[in-house]
Amino acid sequence: MREKIELNDSFANIVMKMSEGNMGATNVVSKMLSLSPESFMLLLDLDDMNIRGTQIWLAYKDYCAESIDLFVEAVKKRDDDFVEAVNILAAKQGTWFKAVRYGASNERNFPMMTPEEMKNFAKKDVPVNPKVSQMG
Repeated sequence: MREKIELNDSFANIVMKMSEGNMGATNVVSKMLSLSPESFMLLLDLDDMNIRGTQIWLAYKDYCAESIDLFVEAVKKRDDDFVEAVNILAAKQGTWFKAVRYGASNERNFPMMTPEEMKNFAKKDVPVNPKVSQMG
């Protein structure tokens, strides 16, 4: 079960909860937060999408080609391909938490993949981020 973000959590505690001990995710969250004071709201967006820890790192590394700007853009848009990529990458790593576009933090019951969804996601190819090809 994922730890819920509470109103009385310290900033550091929220970062730790969102990173779930994954150093790559901690790095991504730190980069994201260094962009502007408003970027803290992106953590709440990620929480609402049920994207944390390994999911953050995999999305940043594999879908966004380690571009913090592309990662932030995908989170802000709550892009369908981004959510799909997170679920495929997570399933291939054996992570059961399911990314959604909206509602994970409101429901407070972090969505999980069913065994069938896990199997189906793991068979799929990760969608290509069209912005990645425009970078080079």
